[in-house]
Amino acid sequence: MLHTTAVVQRGRGTIVVDQLCWDTEERNGRKAARYASSLLEALGAPFLSRCGVAVPCGQMAPDPGVTLFSREGGIATLAANGTIRTRIQVARTATYIVELVASGTQVEDVYPLVEVGVDGRKAGAIQLLQAGWSAYRLELELARGQHELALSFVNDACIPGVADRNLQMDKVVFYLR
Repeated sequence: MLHTTAVVQRGRGTIVVDQLCWDTEERNGRKAARYASSLLEALGAPFLSRCGVAVPCGQMAPDPGVTLFSREGGIATLAANGTIRTRIQVARTATYIVELVASGTQVEDVYPLVEVGVDGRKAGAIQLLQAGWSAYRLELELARGQHELALSFVNDACIPGVADRNLQMDKVVFYLR
């Protein structure tokens, strides 16, 4: 199979034609996003830089008793309701934008729901809206110091032989608002 990428100038804009086949496997979506952003950056596309701190979900620990948890390639997967946790250090008291990069499967058009907890209290919820990797945002007030961050998959469902709702989480990124 021949793969082609071409760049055509049109007026003040640029058209990029990419004939690479990225839609054959779900996991290729992340590769495609990296490829596309690298290509566009190399072509001079303007991007806004945001300084943030990423917490890899694959390094978070599951609560005792969580049975359907796995880690592969830095991704944390919950195939049943459960919670993963880690300690975070907050540099200063402020409002933060918390961005969860996640993917999930649906049952009856409903995707995974993730409750975000800080220090044992529910701080918010993130409803995944589509298949494939996406970044979901939540604003949190965080005080300076050490905290426990928890991510809980709370709406597992399965229709045997039809659909199984599961959650995959890549990272949580904290940005100052």
